[in-house]
Amino acid sequence: MHSPRILILHASTGAGHRRAAEAVKAALQARNATVEVIDSVRHIHPLFKLVYVQGGLGMITRMPRVFGALYRMADRPLVDRLMRLPRYSAQRLSARSLLREVRRCSPEAILCTHFLPVELLAAWRRQGRLAQRLYAVITDFEPHRIWEHAGIDAYFVASDYAAQRLFDDGIPRDVVHVTGIPILLDFTRHYDRIALKTRLGFDPDRPLILATGGGLGAGSMEAIAREALHRSAGPPAEQFAFVTGNNADLRARLDQLLIGTGWRALGYVSNMPEWLAAADIAIGKAGGMTGSEILASGVPFVIPPGVKGHEDRNAVYLQACGAAVVTATIAEAVHTALSIVRDPNRREQMRMAARIAARPRAAHAIASVVLRELE
Repeated sequence: MHSPRILILHASTGAGHRRAAEAVKAALQARNATVEVIDSVRHIHPLFKLVYVQGGLGMITRMPRVFGALYRMADRPLVDRLMRLPRYSAQRLSARSLLREVRRCSPEAILCTHFLPVELLAAWRRQGRLAQRLYAVITDFEPHRIWEHAGIDAYFVASDYAAQRLFDDGIPRDVVHVTGIPILLDFTRHYDRIALKTRLGFDPDRPLILATGGGLGAGSMEAIAREALHRSAGPPAEQFAFVTGNNADLRARLDQLLIGTGWRALGYVSNMPEWLAAADIAIGKAGGMTGSEILASGVPFVIPPGVKGHEDRNAVYLQACGAAVVTATIAEAVHTALSIVRDPNRREQMRMAARIAARPRAAHAIASVVLRELE
């Protein structure tokens, strides 16, 4: 039996794009494909990496309003047209080894879960330097123009709303597939919440609130912890767990802050499906991957003020689904989370809304389209 060779490119600008790549890889391998996943950031010039990746992440975490303003501006048609040539020129000069790496892999099709490699590869396809089919896996609930390029064979998007945005931008309808954002199927497994809480080291009879900040540990978790402690005079009825991702400094500060509370700060966790299954409610930043995992897990979600730009748009979508509440301040976010966790009826309504909006088999839908087109 023929085993098609598939290459998936992501970019290590946070954990979400890599998780999407891994989910699609698992779905393709389940269908007998040979898959290689590459971090495109490893194949760009160190100076460009410093400016593009570290500079961009620094702006997201330290100047979210500035990032949000630039994000919205870059999504305007005129600004987008003006930026494309200089942006591509800088990327092309900095990513020569990426083209060599793609050719080394000799894939039959290429999927990109980040806009950096998809823009480069789309240009190389237009120039005749690559012949493989190219797919864009958009990892937010609303696309940005930076994803849209001639030379892309198909787009995979989160929802009908996202598809309509692409149609409005002039993308042909026959190349847009509404699949959802790809996640691992582990997020849909049925777990015993009581047993999970016990195994994870928490009181099974008390509500558990899970605070997440993505791979960067962003999302004002320290402020959330301080506000939650302020509201918990005496022994608190609720328990908190804070997932700080790769942010070791944040975890160290939270470890000190939480001494004696029974609450816990965690670093990067490889069993996030279990943590979401154990949680009665989650509070955190509205990344596209996080939002998709939250929906599939059926966990009510509270979104505090945080990263502007793409996460603003994700938050609007999740709230419109009825699965999340967007708040204006940290105090409001903690108050809302505590109110929901103490209201079983509201909590169940949000769980139902999340599961209705979820598209947990997105990765398998993407795999089916790609393999069918290769046949």
